[in-house]
Amino acid sequence: ANAYLGEVGKGPEKNTRWLLNHGLVTSMGSFAECARDYRLKQAYRLIAKEYGNDFSFNLQENAKALVNGETVLQLPHFLENKAVHFFEKWFRL
Repeated sequence: ANAYLGEVGKGPEKNTRWLLNHGLVTSMGSFAECARDYRLKQAYRLIAKEYGNDFSFNLQENAKALVNGETVLQLPHFLENKAVHFFEKWFRL
């Protein structure tokens, strides 16, 4: 959550967004040494704004499923079409 919010630098923020956009994130956690550092709720709100309420909700449900030893949902790729066009351009698919 802290990386997504940009609190640990632009590099980790950019990497986190890349992972989200490519469907490589199934849940999210927070690096919190104390209660005032806990930013997970804030991150989920921003994800809902940028990726939609359903995606944010599914991230939260996946976190619960992981803790309970249940199956997690596979979440969507947001840049799938751009990736396909990139490969088509460079590899003539």
